[in-house]
Amino acid sequence: MGIEDLISPWEELIQQKSTSRLRAENARTPVVWPLGMNKFKNSIALPIWEREQLRALIVLGDDVVTFSKSDERQLTLMMQGVTNFIQKRRAKEREAQLASELRQSQKMEALGTVAGGIAHDFNNIIGAISSCCELALDDVAKENPAHEDIKQALKAAYRGKQIIGQIRRFSSRSEVATEMISLPNLAEECIQLLQTLLPSTIEIKFSSKTPHGGMLLADAGELHQVIMNLCLNADHAMFGMQGVLTIDVEEVDVTADSFDLPRGLSSGRFLRLSVSDTGTGIDNEFLPRIFDPFFTTKKEKGGTGLGLSTVHGISKKYGGAVTVESEPDKGTTFRVFLPEVVTDYCAWAPEPEKSSTHGTEHLLVVDDDKEMLYSVHKFLERQGYTVTMLQSSAEALECIRKNPNEFDLLLADQIMPELTGLELASAISDIAPDLRVIIYSGFEGSNAELFMRQSAEIGISAFLAKPFRNADLGNTIRNVLDSQQDSVAWL
Repeated sequence: MGIEDLISPWEELIQQKSTSRLRAENARTPVVWPLGMNKFKNSIALPIWEREQLRALIVLGDDVVTFSKSDERQLTLMMQGVTNFIQKRRAKEREAQLASELRQSQKMEALGTVAGGIAHDFNNIIGAISSCCELALDDVAKENPAHEDIKQALKAAYRGKQIIGQIRRFSSRSEVATEMISLPNLAEECIQLLQTLLPSTIEIKFSSKTPHGGMLLADAGELHQVIMNLCLNADHAMFGMQGVLTIDVEEVDVTADSFDLPRGLSSGRFLRLSVSDTGTGIDNEFLPRIFDPFFTTKKEKGGTGLGLSTVHGISKKYGGAVTVESEPDKGTTFRVFLPEVVTDYCAWAPEPEKSSTHGTEHLLVVDDDKEMLYSVHKFLERQGYTVTMLQSSAEALECIRKNPNEFDLLLADQIMPELTGLELASAISDIAPDLRVIIYSGFEGSNAELFMRQSAEIGISAFLAKPFRNADLGNTIRNVLDSQQDSVAWL
């Protein structure tokens, strides 16, 4: 109830913010209570104010008793006691709420720490799986039924990496670095990966209409995640059926008169990324919850409910929005709107893959994980390299100390029990100063800036994040061996 809802003389009385008495002029004209609730000859009222807002109005009335100043004091004291009780109760509730928020924050921080700790071992596992799957795809003809099975296993390995990254992003408060990104170029790189992951029953179509360049100020990893999450979601919708996955990037102008665009977008030019499928569609009852964290309709197929909520969160983070249109049995279209930046500069663009990743150099590979060591060793031998593999970083140091000119490149895991990859690289810097070093790791630590600075100081040539594709590993090794620069490349 607002003051404007009251009738005279109550409005004036309430503005006094103190206890007041009202007495009818005669028996025929009793005092009418607010909103006409009652009528009495005598009334006493106390307004309850809090932070300049009227919270309540206490009114007592009687046709016989005449209220005195003593009644005013009694009512005031009583309400002060009630008010103090309410304030203390609210303070306790707020204290409990803050404690609950603190516990939740600590849980999320612990989740981030645990996720970062297990990411190394987890990424070792899926890294070995994905690498061996890629090797097997080269050996198995496309006509062989096993070829499609291997692709499904490779897709599952990729989803494993996505899930651990999503959990860390949900539990981490760290900010990511932004740079100028070409959205059409990034989409085309994702399509190259999708052609490996998706079954041959799905046709991929792509188009781009970006006359002003299609540039965004964002983190390439987060945008990559947006595209891949939407495309893998489309793949699930078309599982076991012939289908078409359509990816479009185009410019749209948002104005105050844009009635067909999402509400809340600021005026200006936006890039609209559309991902459409011809799958089963989404029931109307689920659409309002489709972007809720952990909500999924695909639990039996391994759905986590993090994919679309991550897309929504990243879109909002960069001042954009995401919408969905779906019709059961016909398909679904997601549209992501992100503010475009007009510039000629681009910090990121996909590099064309080398035509060949082969070589004849002698490589030393050091990793305490046997499965990872096996897959890397097998791939590099197929590329023509001579490969020496060791599970002990201390043994690797001793090997280089005895034969400082034996190897052309050292490829080492970062997290190892005796010496880390950086410690090994630092130890051999005086023994074999010309030996190129590449470090890889599945550790999802947050202090990337410190790691990069230490890598530059030691002279690390490149870094690879596990799980990596065999093609990325081959290209990185070839680039390092052919390059005359010592700068760190983070891949």
